[in-house]
Amino acid sequence: MWYYREIDWLPTVPEYLIDDLDTIRSRENTFPIKEDAHIYTSHYVSKDLEEFLQSFFDKPMNVRYQVINKRLGVHVDAGGREMIMQNGIPTKYNYIIDLGGPNIITRWWDDLKNPQKITYTNYAYERVWHEINTGIPHDITEIDSPRVSIEMHEPF
Repeated sequence: MWYYREIDWLPTVPEYLIDDLDTIRSRENTFPIKEDAHIYTSHYVSKDLEEFLQSFFDKPMNVRYQVINKRLGVHVDAGGREMIMQNGIPTKYNYIIDLGGPNIITRWWDDLKNPQKITYTNYAYERVWHEINTGIPHDITEIDSPRVSIEMHEPF
């Protein structure tokens, strides 16, 4: 079983394709749980960025900005459990633009409803593509400022 891995087959995203936080937030929040918008939001990327990234896949991918404003509690990503049943291991590709602080760690846990034991921890770097297993309960530690990233996953 794997939790996190850096990938090198997706390129560095050109700076001119990356929107600033105000522009990102001006776009619709597509995350379905609107009452959590103070913690987490998901926003469409520009058509140019979407086309650039989609060109590296031979299947349709959802491409979004994600903005994490506060500590993100233990969770599995939306669709995670269903994706396990349909496609094997659920995967999301992330490209962090702003970490949200100097010592932010992603932790994977032994249980979703009653997490007791951390099974894996990782520090992700900015502007490096990585792949995470989103079907295992995970969280991020406290952040100091908005954590902004580009995320890609198969539609579910």
